[in-house]
Amino acid sequence: GVGIVEIMVALVVGALLIAGLSQVYTSGRMAYVLQDDMSRLQENGRFAFQVLSREARVAGYFGCRRNIGITSVLRSSNQVENFLFNFNEPVQGFEASGTGWTPSLPNGVSGLNPSPGSDILVLRSAASSQISVVAPFRIGPSQNSANTQVSAPHDLRPDDIVLISDCTTATVFQITNTQGNNVVVHNSGGSASPGNSTTNLGAFDDGSHVSRVTSTIFYIAPGTGGRPALFRRSNIRPAEELADGVERMMIRYGIDRNGDGVVDEYARASRVQTQGWWGNVASVRISLLLSGARDNLIDEPQVLRFDDELIEPGDRRLRHVMTTTVSLRNR
Repeated sequence: GVGIVEIMVALVVGALLIAGLSQVYTSGRMAYVLQDDMSRLQENGRFAFQVLSREARVAGYFGCRRNIGITSVLRSSNQVENFLFNFNEPVQGFEASGTGWTPSLPNGVSGLNPSPGSDILVLRSAASSQISVVAPFRIGPSQNSANTQVSAPHDLRPDDIVLISDCTTATVFQITNTQGNNVVVHNSGGSASPGNSTTNLGAFDDGSHVSRVTSTIFYIAPGTGGRPALFRRSNIRPAEELADGVERMMIRYGIDRNGDGVVDEYARASRVQTQGWWGNVASVRISLLLSGARDNLIDEPQVLRFDDELIEPGDRRLRHVMTTTVSLRNR
């Protein structure tokens, strides 16, 4: 038979085996959870940088137009639209300062309720696709005609904000409607936002092109799950959440002071504004502070250096700092 001693030894050995298996399972599960959280964090960061880098690279692109002013016939009905559609400033930024920003936020940005402590970036450009203006060019008795003949087919739609350019001059206007496949109309007045103040775009004939233009604002705000996220708003369309877990964004602007194509210094938005250097921005250096979705995942809170600042969070989430520098090809 089996004695009490043998039974006790078997129980002890069994308990040790179970404890060992439990430890292996727990360690494996924690390693999986940690790796999964890190993978999601890095994925969010890569996607955020993909979108930011793509928009930054094309900032200032307006077709063949270079180093000439852009005329706008959009109605100056409010400060929001005046700021959004200022295409003579392809790059603008706002530096987080305490609970506010420097320079002060215009209504077009403050109305988005961005989170304090993170910089805000505004980028403006035209789409790479262009539609040719074709004969008879302006359909009407004068240059003041509201109708413009373009090549067909095209994907322009009513309410699109577009740029017409012949490489010498450029004008921004809003399409009010289309006629058939080859006429775009830009009536003045009306209920569309912002609408046009006049139908007179100037003389644009053979060799002119029409393309969409976009003013995009990147900022940090609470996301759908309550956690901070990177948002994007283009023109006057509703803002969209791009990447979850982006806690902070800091931006430095590469300044080419003498026009030789080489960045002389990286400066924050407050210095760029004070020195009037927005026209000299040749690159942007973007830093993101990302956090994982799970709390109590690491033994102690991480201490990180983020843009020359020591970050000491009060929780035990996994965090990571990612930085990239993007050249503005069209500057």
